[in-house]
Amino acid sequence: MEKPCILVATPGIYGIYKCFIPILEKHFTVVYTEEFARCKERFADTIQAIILWCAPTVDRDLLQSLPNLKVVANGGVGVDHLDIPLINSFGVKVTNTPQVVDNATADLGMALMLASARRLIEGHNFSLSQETQYSPEVTLGFDVSGATLGIIGMGRIGYKVAQRARGFDMKILYHNRNKR
Repeated sequence: MEKPCILVATPGIYGIYKCFIPILEKHFTVVYTEEFARCKERFADTIQAIILWCAPTVDRDLLQSLPNLKVVANGGVGVDHLDIPLINSFGVKVTNTPQVVDNATADLGMALMLASARRLIEGHNFSLSQETQYSPEVTLGFDVSGATLGIIGMGRIGYKVAQRARGFDMKILYHNRNKR
């Protein structure tokens, strides 16, 4: 049985991560955007799905060139960059990956808060410098434990940040459309 054909961005900064390629190739015939651009006629009728990371752009021209396209699978949470009504008008479904980065985003939010409060970058630079005008006390920063944290938007990620902040005995203030 022939594997379904998918269009993905060539691996790189705006392309699919290289670690995903073996998984995709196990189940699909993978056509990279560069190859597709060179030989549209060869692949146009066979591509059934597009897997997006940051590219390719799904516009009317691309949709018209792929008559058997069934799904645009977005490898991220947001779909603001996709014209969903346009895509749906071609009978194509759009998927995304909600919640997949909630923990990572909350973790990074806390890491940035801690790094900022504790002046981590200044401390790192101080530790590397032979000649500095800063005294080590300046790089200690401020306590996070017991501090007040304001969160605008208590959605999935805001809630996870609040959960992490409780571990620092922080007072949590938030604004949200609905009480949590």
